[in-house]
Amino acid sequence: MSIYLMVNQTFLPILVLLPDESPMNNLGRGRELVNPSKGLVLLLLIVEMAILLLGAVLCGVGPLAAFPVTLCVSTTAYRQLFGDTDNTAFLG
Repeated sequence: MSIYLMVNQTFLPILVLLPDESPMNNLGRGRELVNPSKGLVLLLLIVEMAILLLGAVLCGVGPLAAFPVTLCVSTTAYRQLFGDTDNTAFLG
């Protein structure tokens, strides 16, 4: 059960903050979009954990370098799953 919740809540901060709708609508929409792809999202979480573990094993400060990499991977996965509309106008 905890793995299911972890997979469904992977994009929780992005879902609540970025889109224009209310946060509760965004959470429901996020669950609808993540459920069909939960196998891929689980694989994404495993890859991110492996990157962070590799950073910790190679050097004590490795997670400081690995965390931005995992953040970029998560952002790319979010954009592939939810579309590439830039609601923040940050990229434009």
